[in-house]
Amino acid sequence: MNEVVLKEIKSLAPPRKGRSAEAVIALGERAETTEVIRLVPTPVDYWICTTFQRERMHRNYFLSRDPEKPLFESYRELARLFPKGLAELPELPEEASGAVKSVWRDRRRAMQ
Repeated sequence: MNEVVLKEIKSLAPPRKGRSAEAVIALGERAETTEVIRLVPTPVDYWICTTFQRERMHRNYFLSRDPEKPLFESYRELARLFPKGLAELPELPEEASGAVKSVWRDRRRAMQ
């Protein structure tokens, strides 16, 4: 890794769940071919791709509530309800009740 790339990496803003992330693209070793890009997902893209454990569990719970509904329609509804994900939100009632964890455990057992 060259100095230009290291400098750019050190200047990256930390990722913000549900909002944006930055990445460095380096083509070769010249400064002119090194770029910083900011990734800003749509709410639907975010919910499809999130790896945040709390959101994965909630996504699984949410999608299991109406398995007959078209998948993309369910994702759009989830994105409408929580366009920036759950990272900045307090515990939801369905989490507090244990419903989200219960569906998550049941699904994991079924996969074993």
